[in-house]
Amino acid sequence: MFISYAHDSADHKDAVLILAELLTRKGIDVILDQWADPVRKDWGSWALGHIMNSDFVIIVASLDYQRVGDGLIATTNNPGAQSEVVVIRDQLHYDRPVWTRKLLPVVLPGHSIGEIPLFLQPFSADHYVVSELTDAGIDDLLRTLTRQPSRVRPPLGAVPNLPPLPSTLPPSTFALATEPAMPSPHWSVLPEPLAVTWRATLLDDRWGAQRAAMLELHIVPDGGDPLPSVRLRRFATTLASSGRSHGLFADTEGVTPRSDQTAVAVTTDGLAGSGVAVLRSGQCSAWLPLPRAKIGYVLDADDVAGRVTELLSLLAGLDIPHLPYVVPTIGIEPATLVWEGSISDMNRTSVQMSPHQRDQIRLPADERLRWDDVVEHPDMVAQELTIRLLQLFRTRAS
Repeated sequence: MFISYAHDSADHKDAVLILAELLTRKGIDVILDQWADPVRKDWGSWALGHIMNSDFVIIVASLDYQRVGDGLIATTNNPGAQSEVVVIRDQLHYDRPVWTRKLLPVVLPGHSIGEIPLFLQPFSADHYVVSELTDAGIDDLLRTLTRQPSRVRPPLGAVPNLPPLPSTLPPSTFALATEPAMPSPHWSVLPEPLAVTWRATLLDDRWGAQRAAMLELHIVPDGGDPLPSVRLRRFATTLASSGRSHGLFADTEGVTPRSDQTAVAVTTDGLAGSGVAVLRSGQCSAWLPLPRAKIGYVLDADDVAGRVTELLSLLAGLDIPHLPYVVPTIGIEPATLVWEGSISDMNRTSVQMSPHQRDQIRLPADERLRWDDVVEHPDMVAQELTIRLLQLFRTRAS
């Protein structure tokens, strides 16, 4: 098993060494540059041979490795990591099923999923978060390396003989009995749009300076009284755990809480900070970055619908009072480097971007629906919002 990593710092090298020692003591034959024979060698050839001949290659996430993997670093920096990434990316392209199983992105303490290069699919493929450099911390990784699942499927049993239950319907009703249609959320147009506090206004400069393309969702109450300030202070300490439980924040990701007129939890590391907030007005909000492509950021309809569904579920689970009717809306900011496409096209080296694209794409908060619809059908609400967002994006780009 070969470990590929960037030499970000002496502390990072020490952490990788500890990981290698833990795995070696558990029977894993680890190949690490720090253990190589002290003779002059061609390090590129040395790494190439081990990458090709190892059963697994661990990719240790770090800021430098992510920059190398995403092509954001000068060709003279981190030459060793650049040589390894070239080989790894090429083999993944040549035989994706085999190398997807072979490449294991690992996130060490103090690092985040966002430091995994995009070509390794940090958000749509498995990765391994080592919460602490102990035997317990490497358990998930070790089970993958040794093919020992934590849960084992029981033996397949015999199919029981289940006699039908007697019908409870009178005979005359059988002709009318049909499968009920799934109720869909009912949207109604408001006389005029409600005011929305968007992320750029909500966050101060310390959080607002980042320029990654952010997908933001806001649920605005249709009326109601302000939330008590004491409740907002309590929310400031619980929003981070709510965000982590829905995958908005990684377990190892730094999160800063804040409360005044707004309870906010927002990531403190990286250029694309996710966040969740509750305003005293009753508005609740959440945001996260769009997938970063080789050029700009990709707007994939299915990906956006999935992300909005998860954000709706997150906000629906917050312990705040809700009025019978709410007005959800979504937007993208900044949108100048966003292009519509597919997640599978993220490594393209040429894309079409409109020179007329606006910096902000924001749906007006002018249609309301029942709060119960948001709770019971977040996927259907997300689909509707996604369709409207794409229509507005195409209009603004033309």
